[in-house]
Amino acid sequence: MEEHRRGIGAGSNKKKDFGDGSIIEKDWSLVYGMVCKVIKQKGAACWSRCLTCLLEAAFNKGRPPADVYFFSHEELVQAIKTDTTTHLEVGSINTAVKRIEKKGLVKLNSKNSWDEDGYRARWKFEVKPNVNCAFVRQQVLLQPVGIIIEVDSEFLDGTGKDFYRVRAIGRGAERHSLILIGSGHTKDGQLFFICQNSWGKKWGFNGLGRLIIDDTCPVFIFYPTGDQLHG
Repeated sequence: MEEHRRGIGAGSNKKKDFGDGSIIEKDWSLVYGMVCKVIKQKGAACWSRCLTCLLEAAFNKGRPPADVYFFSHEELVQAIKTDTTTHLEVGSINTAVKRIEKKGLVKLNSKNSWDEDGYRARWKFEVKPNVNCAFVRQQVLLQPVGIIIEVDSEFLDGTGKDFYRVRAIGRGAERHSLILIGSGHTKDGQLFFICQNSWGKKWGFNGLGRLIIDDTCPVFIFYPTGDQLHG
């Protein structure tokens, strides 16, 4: 993992490993502007951070560094609270997706704050429940992908872990949204996904981890699709 961390943001597509015989087939963090920085979220805002980072990736893909934009997830949180009378559950992410398609997200300014009258980007998102690992992998090879999973105590602790195994926990399980920024295979050929969390750099390794998803455990994913909306 240390070798991988040194490669983040290096601007190279060279494959790196984790020092344990595993191989990375895709790592979007090596392309400038495609992966947002790790933050420690305020409140239950994982959904807004994921959607904002995914919009940034779609907007910035193929752009030179000087034309890369970053958008405000805090503005999205405030907008959803204003537009709805019910608390936004992680599983109800369609509400936020519709707002991004209709009104877009506002660009952050040089002071890292947002202005309601600033530049906005609108984008269509695909929301896919109950998909398998093969489908998730196909999407991650194209772009970063948001995922909603049920999390257990090991994931919640999340300190210095190599792998987190995603499984169906059942009724009463806590659900969480995070971003898949790459994929690879362990030395014995098992598929894993590189994830970026929003619980600060103390989770996993500097906010990153690797997920192995039980293929009998359907997951809920969301990602930008098609071209940018205008107007």
